[in-house]
Amino acid sequence: MKEDGTEDCIMKRAARGHPLSDEAKAVKRIISKIRSRIERKIGELKLWHGFSWMRYIGLARSKIQTFLVAIAVNLKFLVSRFA
Repeated sequence: MKEDGTEDCIMKRAARGHPLSDEAKAVKRIISKIRSRIERKIGELKLWHGFSWMRYIGLARSKIQTFLVAIAVNLKFLVSRFA
């Protein structure tokens, strides 16, 4: 990951007899705020928009389906926010 310039954002877990350091707890707090927003939207996609299963076989059609559903979710959000 260092070679690619990618940041490690994996949430660490405490184990019995090995508690998390204060730095790891702070990182976990930051990551959890972002993760909760993303997982809420993924849950909405799966529950209300049928994203538990892909409708098409093939990467191209699946990408189109994902793109169109993401547009629908964003439009739904904008309508609820500004209406």
